[in-house]
Amino acid sequence: MEITENDNAHSISAPDTPITSKEPEGVFKGDVPMNTTEAVKNDSLIEPPFSMYEQMKNTPYTIDYLKLEQDSETIKMARGIDEFVHNEIDKKHLTDSLDSYHSIIERLKDVLGVDPNEQSISILEKMYMFIKQYRNVLIYNK
Repeated sequence: MEITENDNAHSISAPDTPITSKEPEGVFKGDVPMNTTEAVKNDSLIEPPFSMYEQMKNTPYTIDYLKLEQDSETIKMARGIDEFVHNEIDKKHLTDSLDSYHSIIERLKDVLGVDPNEQSISILEKMYMFIKQYRNVLIYNK
């Protein structure tokens, strides 16, 4: 770079080496902008609140959580469990999130003594039967 002096003004000439690097596209340096159309199509990028999960994903969350095949009986049991969890979230004033679901289900699995290696369908049945009995006790004691 060279500095020259002209009558009453100073000027700076261009640098000796040209600037060749181009700033990458994106909001931040190196980030590539997300295609919003693709994000909407790929709903795995969006984590819905627990109460909206079935409406957005067309399946009860318990089915996805336990990685179960969908049939009328598993859907019925999963909806019963989801309803119980939703009521617990409301009753305990928890955040309407999948984390709250996990917290409640993990406590329920502890109460039931669920083995970590137990098959998912067995876990579903245990939780459903417990919740069904729990509701009957609540109704009976009213």
